[in-house]
Amino acid sequence: MLRQIVSSLLNKEDDFQVVGYPAEQTDLGSLVESTKTDVVIMASPDGTPPPAADSLLKEHPRLKIFTITPNGREAFRVELRSETIPIREISFQRLVDEIRETLGEACSRTAVEERP
Repeated sequence: MLRQIVSSLLNKEDDFQVVGYPAEQTDLGSLVESTKTDVVIMASPDGTPPPAADSLLKEHPRLKIFTITPNGREAFRVELRSETIPIREISFQRLVDEIRETLGEACSRTAVEERP
């Protein structure tokens, strides 16, 4: 459900494009590679980056990962520089602003992942 909400809201923004979701047979790394994704949004029980985040960042150093807790109240930005930056007072607009700030003026191509 979180994936649907975030995707729906991001697709309403003129400078964002949700380019895909990993299918059962497709791993996230392949999706990032094939779609030239700038941002990956992942669900995380406590905001800690999932194990896949580390390998994704090593393979795609410019990639930005945002983790969101299942209740949608906390989010964190994760970058290759081995630093997780908390996003205070999370809201959809705050998430959009953080992505824009991170990427600059470029249009964002974003993949959203949610796993139980």
